[in-house]
Amino acid sequence: MKLSELGEFGLISRIKGHLGADGGQLIRGIGDDAAVIRGGADVVTLATTDMLVEGIHFDLDYMSPGELGEKALAVNVSDIAAMGGIPRWSLLSLGLPADMEVGFLDGFFKGLVAAGNRFGVKLAGGDTVTSGGGMVINIALYGEVAAADVIYRNGASPGDRLFVTGTLGDSASGLELLKKGLRRSSCDLYESALAERHLVPEPRIKESAIVVSEKLASAMMDISDGLLQDLGHICRESGVGAKVLAEKIPLSGAFVEAGGKHGLDKMLSLTGGEDYELLFTVPEEKMPALDSCRHLFESGLSEIGEICEGTEVSVFDEKGLPLSVMQGGYDHFRKELR
Repeated sequence: MKLSELGEFGLISRIKGHLGADGGQLIRGIGDDAAVIRGGADVVTLATTDMLVEGIHFDLDYMSPGELGEKALAVNVSDIAAMGGIPRWSLLSLGLPADMEVGFLDGFFKGLVAAGNRFGVKLAGGDTVTSGGGMVINIALYGEVAAADVIYRNGASPGDRLFVTGTLGDSASGLELLKKGLRRSSCDLYESALAERHLVPEPRIKESAIVVSEKLASAMMDISDGLLQDLGHICRESGVGAKVLAEKIPLSGAFVEAGGKHGLDKMLSLTGGEDYELLFTVPEEKMPALDSCRHLFESGLSEIGEICEGTEVSVFDEKGLPLSVMQGGYDHFRKELR
């Protein structure tokens, strides 16, 4: 069997099968946004890593060095936020072509440091090697959270209500516009807003802190590979199904206006990746607490469906009729929307 047949998530499952059960200091390994490692009596360490490869995750034709540095850290910070944690320290490994301009790296590190200052992350070390191809960036990020406050993917139960922060589909739409040749020097405000959402994502650290402080969520993760695919992860880990109401999906004005202008697929709000919004489930008994703090979610908060019995993730239109939608996002080895 080839990787193209197995797929990214089949590979992850295969790797997990070689490792055996978590245990000892490792509270939670493969299967969530970050690993959970026992620290002191009441605090655990969260550890995550993310790799960006030129030509796969980013294109330097439409991304500045500073934006690349910011995004490289932000996507890791989002994983820590998805577990309810606070990011603290990072390690950076770079694979670099020998003919890369030093000025480009200066810009990259300015963006990386600016993001670190914004999120409270200190770069603690790393490694550099030569690359025979394009640039390769790998960041390992460590965070902290009280052991009792970690939010996993596997806590959802039938009857829980489903929420997302912000708006969906913007990043994928921005990427489509950039791939079509859009240049920010000549685009309108709507097009620029979508491109910005893709190039410089904003991890929802503040929103995560609200969820933790009010103990709202039974399960949570960030949306990096598309709503339906990531919701599928929560459902598999929790042993449940989900019903999503398409008309409740939060859309930005930019998504509606620029998407209509350029004929972009409206289903990107369900399948498009890299929005880095929080997706979480709330038990009915926690709804009064959520209603009392809803105004604190500066990015917005939308109820989009509910957790149900079964194993399927289903999408329904405004009339309650099922919609046929590709349930998935990007798969690194199949290289397609599934």
